[in-house]
Amino acid sequence: MKLEGAAVVLRAFKPSDAPAVCAAMKDGSVARWTLYIPWPYKKKDAVKFIRSRKTRWRKGKDYCLAVVCKEDGRLAGSVSLLRVDKKHKVAEMGYWLGARYRGKGLAAEAVALLLGLGFKKLGMEKIRGHVFAENRASQRLLEKKGFKREGLLRKDLVKRGKRRDLIAYGLLKREYKPLKARER
Repeated sequence: MKLEGAAVVLRAFKPSDAPAVCAAMKDGSVARWTLYIPWPYKKKDAVKFIRSRKTRWRKGKDYCLAVVCKEDGRLAGSVSLLRVDKKHKVAEMGYWLGARYRGKGLAAEAVALLLGLGFKKLGMEKIRGHVFAENRASQRLLEKKGFKREGLLRKDLVKRGKRRDLIAYGLLKREYKPLKARER
């Protein structure tokens, strides 16, 4: 599987991506805003992550793709459809970018490409997003892509020993606006 936009290419993770995944995790900011990424992050964590993504893809549970920056050809991050429920046609979106790739529109394009996969190819009727309440950048990204804020999940999860609020977002298939050719 390969999806291509103007600035990014989405493709399956390869074992050779492990060092780049580790490098992206170096500053800890990715782990800060995601629930399941450990900190400190080690090479064995990257190897385990890549292996598990392939297994879950084969089972149709998660669709996790590497985000590659076209400008330099390097791995910039990841976008995923998680907890895919084919019966109810819903999935949850997750994403992260290494610090050097943020603020360039790469996440927005990667999310748009992944939404196309979810709605057009996988036939999802709704895609969800859950964001820590303090993560304004991620909230803006989802809102820019048409997601609607659906509610506050008060003290819903524990991250680094602290109960945290999550904001629930959702995008329905009928609300989805695909990337136009000129936006790619």
